[in-house]
Amino acid sequence: MLRANRKELLEMAEANTLTPDRALAWLERVGELARAEPRLEEDRRAFLAAPSQEGTATVAH
Repeated sequence: MLRANRKELLEMAEANTLTPDRALAWLERVGELARAEPRLEEDRRAFLAAPSQEGTATVAH
């Protein structure tokens, strides 16, 4: 999915024009693309349905 839209996404994320608004637009576009992909939509729904695991992440050093 990302490879198929690589050119568009890379253009949106060019370092010399990247702003917080453009970064948000990039994330929104990736979300749109992911929701259009049935396999990823299934994963998204499963993630949203899972109980919150806030505060349980472990960071390796």
